[in-house]
Amino acid sequence: MKMQHLGVAALAARALCPAASADVVVFDNTDGTFVWVEENVDGQDPTYLDITQPSTQSGAASGRSLWKYHEVPYGTPHWNTWDLRSQTDSALITEIAPVTIEDEDGGAREFWFLRGLAIGDVVGPDSTFRNRGYSEVSNGYTDPPVHVEVGLPAYVGLSVLIAGETHYGWLLMDESYRPLMWGVRDRARYAGHHRAGSRGRGDAPRGGSRPTSAPRGRGGVSSRRGASSAPDSSRGSGLARCS
Repeated sequence: MKMQHLGVAALAARALCPAASADVVVFDNTDGTFVWVEENVDGQDPTYLDITQPSTQSGAASGRSLWKYHEVPYGTPHWNTWDLRSQTDSALITEIAPVTIEDEDGGAREFWFLRGLAIGDVVGPDSTFRNRGYSEVSNGYTDPPVHVEVGLPAYVGLSVLIAGETHYGWLLMDESYRPLMWGVRDRARYAGHHRAGSRGRGDAPRGGSRPTSAPRGRGGVSSRRGASSAPDSSRGSGLARCS
């Protein structure tokens, strides 16, 4: 079945900004020290990720934690979904419009998908933030079957409250939604803009120097079946490259 992009232009991986911001704290998890366990409908307890903490964090919930949720179908409609969720003091960048998909009974459901970012894409107050963003949705009982997903590996943009101030950051996930690295500004600045992949102080990847490029992500939402609405394809105009 032919893959389609739902009105979203693919974003190529971009070079790192030549000058790293000294106020960006980066934590590395490429060795898998932090294991991100998903929550599911069977009652499996998740581990919680706080992007202001290193990979040695306990996985306990905090007011700005993120966690993964897997919805398994046990009846009609047969939605099989994966999403990221955030607590009160954090939020995720999503597409600027939801994707509406019909189930096997003709019922419509809206899904706000995470927005896959590339290095150099701006994270800031002009982004669309929500406390929940889908990474993958499928339903094998529709005709044809539905499979919509965010192109990974990719960066996910985030905001967190620290001492009552909004700080912006990012999380790099691989094709299996494992968290490889994350970063956040440790100071709030005017307008608070931040660029995905910006590196300052913090942990360097173990066993070597900091990488100079990001994994190439598909950077959009792709589908194996058409949807009745799609994110606005004009969204790329709001992104900025490193100068």
